[in-house]
Amino acid sequence: MVGYVWVQGTLTASAPLLGWGRYTFRPVHVPICLPDWSFSRSYTAFMLCVALLVPFVVMVYSYSRIMQVSERGSALCWEGVVVL
Repeated sequence: MVGYVWVQGTLTASAPLLGWGRYTFRPVHVPICLPDWSFSRSYTAFMLCVALLVPFVVMVYSYSRIMQVSERGSALCWEGVVVL
């Protein structure tokens, strides 16, 4: 998981530096550089998948598994079975 975070951060931050997409400077309120979302549709789709959808799917899967295990443990407790 930690490795994925490093790979994702490196890929998404370095892609505009290598010519795929670009950064723009936004001096409104807080000066910041952001990806130019309208410059490259493929880079925008890549960012959507890698930075939003993949983490979302992992979180939904993880929390659903946690719920399944906790419900199973709760049912066993009500039946009087001790699970260590």
